[in-house]
Amino acid sequence: MDDIKLLGETINIFNDAVRLGGDPDTVAFLAAEFSTKTIMLRAKRQVVAATFSWLTIVMHGTIVVLLVAILEIIRNFVGIIDAAAAGLDTSATATATQMMPTFNTPDVAFYNLITIFMVIFVCIINAYAIIATDGGHTYKAAFYLAILLLISGVSFVFVPTMVAGFI
Repeated sequence: MDDIKLLGETINIFNDAVRLGGDPDTVAFLAAEFSTKTIMLRAKRQVVAATFSWLTIVMHGTIVVLLVAILEIIRNFVGIIDAAAAGLDTSATATATQMMPTFNTPDVAFYNLITIFMVIFVCIINAYAIIATDGGHTYKAAFYLAILLLISGVSFVFVPTMVAGFI
């Protein structure tokens, strides 16, 4: 579609320049050079944008896996601390609290909520970055957003079982 628009613009440039008294051979050469440079620059941008798009998708997957893994490590650590605290009797707990500063377990539900919002926010930003680099319509943005959300969802499903296997 862009090539057809470029061709129409080049023809209009040629016709306008000849109508204003330009030499048809010179105008044709300059119009063809304009069209060729424009096509080459677009092709170069397309190569850079495609590389950036796939790099962004891979980096997004890595970041999301790390975020979910850290959340699961914290969740498992809190579970271990809670299980150890439940196993102590009250006299041992009183003695332990006198010897050590108190240790409050973090609110894992809050961390879970923050992680989900961060992942969704990163999905939106990465999809926008790809579209800003590559150009395109809202369907293309929806396509990349769907890919990023799919990667995020898969990491939320599989990473917790992998982290549980390590701990």
